[in-house]
Amino acid sequence: MKLPQLFRAKNRAGSTRTAAAYALVFLLLAAGWTLGTLPRDAEARDESAPATSAWSGRWSEEFLELAAKIPVQSQGRVKPLHTWANFALLGTNGKRSCKDADGNKLTAMEWWLDIVFRSDLARTHSAFVIQDYEVLDALDLTEARKKKRDYYSYNEVMPDAKTRRKLRSLAQRYHKVDAKERSGVEDGIVSLDAAVSLFEGLTRQFHFARVTLPVNSSKTLREHFKGAKEASVCDVLEKASVLAAFVLKEGGGMEGHAAGHGAKDANLSEDAQAVKDVLTAAVASAQGSLSIGFFPPSSTDVEALAQWFGVHDVIGIAAANGLVDP
Repeated sequence: MKLPQLFRAKNRAGSTRTAAAYALVFLLLAAGWTLGTLPRDAEARDESAPATSAWSGRWSEEFLELAAKIPVQSQGRVKPLHTWANFALLGTNGKRSCKDADGNKLTAMEWWLDIVFRSDLARTHSAFVIQDYEVLDALDLTEARKKKRDYYSYNEVMPDAKTRRKLRSLAQRYHKVDAKERSGVEDGIVSLDAAVSLFEGLTRQFHFARVTLPVNSSKTLREHFKGAKEASVCDVLEKASVLAAFVLKEGGGMEGHAAGHGAKDANLSEDAQAVKDVLTAAVASAQGSLSIGFFPPSSTDVEALAQWFGVHDVIGIAAANGLVDP
């Protein structure tokens, strides 16, 4: 089967657009989660993903060729994944390749796959070009200096949370300066922040598949998950329509909902609150992933087809209507 066919799905428009689905979307957004943005903990330094480098070998040529052809949409254009990866690496590294910690040359696809599936290993790849080491001085990383212009790994430019916070703070300040008026160091800070943010967004691309959600904290959850202590995000989404309907019924609407993740809704019982927390956590598992469209919508409408779905889109929609398209 061709790759585009793997993404195609039956058009369920009309059958899933229930009042409960729309209400849950507002419920989840009101909980303070903004999909596709960097989560607060990752703004410091992305250390939320567990280690993923049990295997440290090289990707096979067959696998690289297969992955390179996966169609994705970015900035309105559909392109092979390797094209997206090439331009992304060019933006962070100044070229379409980088080197690992041992000096081996890596293609853009190897770099992309390592970040997404083996993020701890990818943190050692020299994939960040620093045009002027005074950028490092501005981040209090003078001891990390190499040549005036050189390549660094994520671990070298972001050794701790304090450095990440400082980079973000300086970048926000220099973003307010007209690009033509910035100094070389100021421009370097802005560029490095963009490159680091892209890297961190990729490390969370499939983060949802690495987490499990507690599903034994209330009577309703135990009933639906047959007493299991934890469930995958996909397992939760498959039951989302029933769980969302329960929350809405118990809460009697959205009025009075307190914003912010983990905030308690005065309208909900402890049971319903626990259910809502699980649904919110399912959506949050995709927070911070980049907006790369992997899934074309099943609609036959030309205008609708112009916008493909990213991982966070699919999870958000599934949490709202309880359907996970095969």
